[in-house]
Amino acid sequence: MPPTQQHRKHHRLYRSLHWALLLAFFSTGVMACLAQLPVLQPELPVTGPLEEGQVTPPEATPQAGLPLSTLESPQGRAPNRSVQDEAPGTPPLSSTPTAALASPTPTIELPTPDPWTGKDRVTILILGLDYADWESDERVGPPRSDTMILLTFDPASKTAGMLSIPRDLWVNIPGMIRPNKINTAHRFGELYRLPGGGPGLAMKTVSQLLGVPVDYYARIDFSAFERFVDELGGVEIDVPAEIKVDPIGPHNTTVLKPGKQLLDGPLVLAYARNRYTSGDDFDRSRRQQQVIMAIRNRILNLDMLPMLVYKAPRLYSEMSSGIQTNLTLDQGIRMAWLASQIAPENIQSAIIGPNQVTYDTSEDGQSIAVPIPERIRFLVGQVFGEEH
Repeated sequence: MPPTQQHRKHHRLYRSLHWALLLAFFSTGVMACLAQLPVLQPELPVTGPLEEGQVTPPEATPQAGLPLSTLESPQGRAPNRSVQDEAPGTPPLSSTPTAALASPTPTIELPTPDPWTGKDRVTILILGLDYADWESDERVGPPRSDTMILLTFDPASKTAGMLSIPRDLWVNIPGMIRPNKINTAHRFGELYRLPGGGPGLAMKTVSQLLGVPVDYYARIDFSAFERFVDELGGVEIDVPAEIKVDPIGPHNTTVLKPGKQLLDGPLVLAYARNRYTSGDDFDRSRRQQQVIMAIRNRILNLDMLPMLVYKAPRLYSEMSSGIQTNLTLDQGIRMAWLASQIAPENIQSAIIGPNQVTYDTSEDGQSIAVPIPERIRFLVGQVFGEEH
């Protein structure tokens, strides 16, 4: 075999193995795909269960604490007019601050992270994109991130954590003149081709909000997720209460009854994406975390990692376009192994929920959740440890 052909063959096998290991690892965070389109843009070169409210932090006010996370106003609110499609540098249309985007500057560029050695705590931001952004005639351009989950792994203590971040959280986004919903960070990063793109700006925004470094990212689309669940033979979900779901694909509206049941990919996706329950987005975040753990348990309890590696070439050809990450093969191997060694009781999960925000309405009528910084930082400490 000529050297060039041999090199290409080895490269394909390398890519296949890389992808399979990352997919196995991201089964602990694969719910990033909950609201994405089948095909995302190519990978961007980024360098670089606690119930909500089960905490008793110090009393705090929405504007206190985190720098740049909220906009203070004389009324104690966070009024804002969202101008999501406004060009960079466009002046506001009134004297009231608006969510215009500043002209792109080098200050948004992400520093190149130190290579992860497998010994230190590491964080990964899982991103899911708003499917409606790509479907709707009323919205043009790149999508928002509908799902944001920050994962952390600590090799020293063999602990892990995941924190769900609500899409309506009202924060300052680096490079923007005024606050906006946190789910617009990905959109602006893509729309204005800022350094690091959408993932880069989302990582920087989350890091600024939570006060923790964000080392890596992963974007996974919903079709890749469905295929992955089906490769596992479905996932067992303990449905706590009757819920009506609308799977994307050949299924029709389905009513899931309470109790344990084996669900296929489209049904698992629909179960985790559904927003129309009494708990709204916070309830959806709980279901997403429930599914993450169910997938993890399915893989580990049935010892499916060898099977996933064996199927790597086929899975890669079918689903690789649906997963983008800035992790290397070596890092993926280390993380996959670490994730398999962490006991379920050593995985902390939390949701930024009603006890960590106050509800308000922006000037243009958007429903927003204004962070209470001290309470969010307290919650972060529960998941990431006080030393973060």
